[in-house]
Amino acid sequence: MAPYPEPDPNLNQNPPPYHDWTVIPDTALLPPPPPLPEDYSPTNNASYDSAARAHEWCAAHPVYTPSRPSANLHALAARGEIALETPPRPLIARGFTLQPIPTSTDIISSSTPRNITTTTTSTSQSQPASTSWLIRTTPAQQDAIITSSLPLYFAATDNPLVGHAHSHDQQKPKTKTIYFEIVVRRIVNESSGVAIGFAAKPYPPWRLPGWHRASIGVHGDDGRRFVNDSWGGRDFVNAFQEGETIGVGMTFEPSPAVAASSIPPYSDGNGSGNGKGKGNTTNSPYTKGNGTGKDNSKGNGKGNGKGNGKGNSTNSPYTKVNTTAFITRQGRTDPRWSWPIDEERDVRDEGVDGLMGEADLYAAIGVFGGVEIEVRFGRDLRWTMDAGI
Repeated sequence: MAPYPEPDPNLNQNPPPYHDWTVIPDTALLPPPPPLPEDYSPTNNASYDSAARAHEWCAAHPVYTPSRPSANLHALAARGEIALETPPRPLIARGFTLQPIPTSTDIISSSTPRNITTTTTSTSQSQPASTSWLIRTTPAQQDAIITSSLPLYFAATDNPLVGHAHSHDQQKPKTKTIYFEIVVRRIVNESSGVAIGFAAKPYPPWRLPGWHRASIGVHGDDGRRFVNDSWGGRDFVNAFQEGETIGVGMTFEPSPAVAASSIPPYSDGNGSGNGKGKGNTTNSPYTKGNGTGKDNSKGNGKGNGKGNGKGNSTNSPYTKVNTTAFITRQGRTDPRWSWPIDEERDVRDEGVDGLMGEADLYAAIGVFGGVEIEVRFGRDLRWTMDAGI
C-alpha cells in the first residue's frame, strides 16, 4: 500500500477568511453629498454675446474700494432706509416701475410715487424713509440687476474681527448678519423670473446676481444658487412661487476663514467658450473674484462663457472671516437652505474673494420678463435676526 502523500507546503490548508459585511458602515447614515455644479439651467439660459460683453465690462470696471460710512449712513443702512437704483435706461422696457412703498410714518408722500422709467434714482438724493420698494416689469424686460444705494455690509465697520480690533470694547466680537426679503406678487410666464442676493459694485447692469465676481444669488426660475458661478449653478431649493416671501442673508462669523477649496480662491479670466462667462478681478486690496450673468434669451449655459487663466490673491487689510449664506421662505429657516460661502469647489469654479468679509456688499435683485415683487429691508420683515438661522 502506497504511503499517504505529504501535504504540499505551498498550499494554504486554511478555509477562506470570513468577512463580516456588517462591519462596513451603512452609508445611508452619512449626510447627503454636496450638490454638484451644473453646466446649464433647466429653465432659462443666457446668450453667449451677453456673457462676452460682461467679461469685457468687468475687466474695464474694477471693484470699488470699501468705504468708511458716516454714523448717519451706517444707521440708515441698519434701519433698512435704503433706496434702490434703477438700471441704465437702455435696459428698461416699457412699463418698468421702481418706486418706494410709503407707510404712515414715511417722509415721502404716498401721493408722489416715482416711475423710474422717467426718473432716475441717485445716491446723492436724501434717503427715503420707506423701507419697502415695488418693482414691476413686463414680458419684454431683458435681464437687469437692481442694487441698493447703500451697502448692507460695510467692510470697514462691519467686519467682526477688524471692527473689534480697532475698538476699545473688550467684549467678544459679534457676528454680523445682513438680510432682506422679497414678496413675489406675480410671475407672468416661464420666461420670467427674479433672483436675489448680494453683490459688490460695480456690477454688469444686464446680468443677474451670482454670476460675477464678489456676488451671490438664488434664482427663482430654477431654484439654484450661484456664487461667482459662471455655469449652471447648484441645485438648492424649489422655484419661487407667486405669493411667497423669500429672504436672503449672509452671516459673517467672528473667526478667521480657513480655505475649504484646493484651488486658489481668487482668479480672473476673460470669457470665451460655452457655459457661464467670467469677468476679471481688480487691483483693489479689498476685493477679488469673478463672474457672469444671464439674459432673457436662450443660449448655452446660464451665463455662457468660461474665463481663461488664474489670478493671484491680494493682501487685503480686512480679515477674511467665515461666511454663510442662507434663505428663508415664508419667514421660516431650514438647515438645508444655507451653505458656507467657501465651500468645496470644482477646479473650473472661480473664487469667493469679496464675499468673506473684506468688501462692501449691496442688496441685489435681478429681474427678467414680467414680474411684480415687493422688496423689504427694515420694517415688516417676516423673519428677524433675533429668530436665528
